[in-house]
Amino acid sequence: MLIALRACSACRGPSISARTLHFLGYKLHSSTRIFPTSPHCKPPKDLPYQLLRRQLSSSSTSDSANPTRFRLKTRHVHPLSNLDPKLVQLSDLLDISDRTLVSLQIKWTDKPTTVARQRIAYKSSGRGNTDKIYHRFPPDTRGFLYFHRKPGRESNILAGEIRFRVVGSSDSNLPAQELFAHGHDLQNYEGHAPWKIYLAQLFLAKTHEGILDILVRQGLITPKQKAEGRRLALGTRNPRALNRGRILEDISDPFIIPLPSIQVHLTILRSDAIEIFPFHGLFWQEEPPPGHNAQSEPPREWKGHALVRFELADIPKAPRKKFNGHKQLVLRILKLVDQLGSDGTTFHLPDSGGFVRTRSGAIRSWDLDIAHRYLGPSYMKILEEGYSLKKSV
Repeated sequence: MLIALRACSACRGPSISARTLHFLGYKLHSSTRIFPTSPHCKPPKDLPYQLLRRQLSSSSTSDSANPTRFRLKTRHVHPLSNLDPKLVQLSDLLDISDRTLVSLQIKWTDKPTTVARQRIAYKSSGRGNTDKIYHRFPPDTRGFLYFHRKPGRESNILAGEIRFRVVGSSDSNLPAQELFAHGHDLQNYEGHAPWKIYLAQLFLAKTHEGILDILVRQGLITPKQKAEGRRLALGTRNPRALNRGRILEDISDPFIIPLPSIQVHLTILRSDAIEIFPFHGLFWQEEPPPGHNAQSEPPREWKGHALVRFELADIPKAPRKKFNGHKQLVLRILKLVDQLGSDGTTFHLPDSGGFVRTRSGAIRSWDLDIAHRYLGPSYMKILEEGYSLKKSV
């Protein structure tokens, strides 16, 4: 079990030494992080520090009367044998409320399995084992893990994801299928989209081998898909990018980006390859209403999240001129996700949406040869069809 503790040299007060923890019965690992006990330094709320601190403080009084060696309680391991939403049973219910790392034991029969325990997390930040911080699953996270794939995407080897269907405690007397139908998908840490583990991420990580076994055994993916998907995932130029950043499963899907952004990487899942599309210098400004003086009311810069989508459009050769230029790849803003800007004021997006721009106000665009490199022929064909349809209207 990972004990999330960390040393903070900038805080006053004595810290918990490794020798002290060992004396109290803690097994330390290379990824163990130690936090100080000083009241002047408050550790992150997401880490299981307060429980440890309470136990350490109580041990000073109770250990003298009771010489029993002090240890952390063993984490509960959840059995997992089903990911098909059509076959859910009440025995598949999981309660992962307020957990940081959830251990899953793959179980097909009553006999012990040789597959290692699988671990899932709500959200992690930081890089490497020593700097990684895990955020807790929200309270009342009780429900079913299940496999989700959008209809019509069965031919895409990389399409699909693991989601968590949260069910209400008041519906606990319902049959499993009704309980699932009345539930809702757990949202991600930012609250902008469902929490998910992409199938491409499962192919990459050996720690998810047991979850892939369930998908194959239940016919949700084929052994050939598993082998080919793993080949594509491991053949990515930067495989680690699959575990961080944004993933686009289909070119027609909208996705969320923060604005402004100096650098954003988008992982694009094609049927034949996985490409990492780098974006640089993304901005959007709200123009003054018609009839208002642009000098007295300069454009306001949006600072928040935006829902965007790839499109092909005729881009002017100079900013703020009528469209008389050449066809290029652009990002159209469909929605400003956050209700208000960072300054608390309301921003208005035109009914037709807007384009992601550069800092100078020009439309951020990419030449078609660059678009072909990252998107491939099949996705470019979809964008060309959408472009032709707009031109004909």
